This record gives sequence, structure tokens and C-alpha cells, in this order.
Amino acid sequence: MVTQEIIGSIDGKGLRIGIAIARFNGTVTRRLLKGALNGLRVHNMLDENISIVWVPGSLELAIVVREMALSGEYDGLIALGCVIRGDTTHYDVVVEQSSSALGNIPLETGIPVVMGVLTVENLQQALSRSGDDRSNKGYYCSETVLEMANLMNDFKAARSR
Repeated sequence: MVTQEIIGSIDGKGLRIGIAIARFNGTVTRRLLKGALNGLRVHNMLDENISIVWVPGSLELAIVVREMALSGEYDGLIALGCVIRGDTTHYDVVVEQSSSALGNIPLETGIPVVMGVLTVENLQQALSRSGDDRSNKGYYCSETVLEMANLMNDFKAARSR
């Protein structure tokens, strides 16, 4: 018996990708967006196949990402945000609720959602994870969403045969 191995491509040609991004901690989230766009472009994505939707903060990402997934217009979605721990428990609430809600969307819709919400202790950690190279979490998210979108499209095509 031969083992079958399935690996998704990270080629963005022909895909439609949506990015929902939080304005809160905008210095960091704009850097994440730059990394994501760089990664998508490196992997053959055309700008006209990328949509960007801004939301107030990380808690608002899930409802917009869900609507984007349900629209049928996207092969994959990226959620970008940054939550920096403060002196209250608000950090814990935002992290738990946003990650839980975002994690349910692909299970509900079948559309890959990659969570690029940094959860850090301080601004320095956020800046180090949103630099100008491939270590930028946004760049990593771009490769992940392309791989998952292609993989899911392959599964859908196989089911329709």
C-alpha cells in the first residue's frame, strides 16, 4: 500500500484573499499588514484579488471575518490585530473571545481563517514580531492562508468529481 501525501501549494495565482485588520495598536497592525501583503505578492497574488477591511479592534474581527467567509467571495481570510497586556484583565477577555470566535469560523463556513492577532506582554515584543522580514507574523499568515486555501480548494474539487 502506498501512502498518500497531500500538501497545499503556497501559490496565490487565481486565489481571492480577504484581510480583516484592527485599527487598535495601529503602529503594529499596519506593520503586520505590510508583511501580509508582501507575502501574498511574493507568492503571485494580484492586488485586485486582495481585499482589506478595517475594524476598530481585535474583538470586532470575528464578526467581519465571518461575514467575509459567508460572502463566498474569498478562498481564505487573514485576521490581523495586536493585543498588548495591560494592568487589567481586559487582555485576557479580548484574547480568549477573539481567538475562540475566529477559530469557529472555518469550522462553520469551510473557509480557512488564519489568526494573525499578536498577543504580547509589551510593545517591544509586538514590534519584534512585525518586522520587515519573513519573521513578520503577517508574512507567515500570508503563506499559511495560501496553503490552506489551495488545500481546501483541492478537497472541494475532489468532492465534485
